[in-house]
Amino acid sequence: MLKPGRHFLTKTFQGGTEAVLLDRMKRNFKSVHSRQAAGLARQSVELYLLAKDFKGAEQGGSHARDE
Repeated sequence: MLKPGRHFLTKTFQGGTEAVLLDRMKRNFKSVHSRQAAGLARQSVELYLLAKDFKGAEQGGSHARDE
């Protein structure tokens, strides 16, 4: 649904599976940045991910809904 060149911002929670999401985002976007919200405790599990410049749909790969 995202057009090439567009950006994607999401909030996720640390807990072990965020690495899979981060890896997929790094393959499909030119750059990916992660940050914790300012002012939150260092132990916070909230993580914001900003992915810039979508490369386009994966060709022949699996999609999140297929897993």
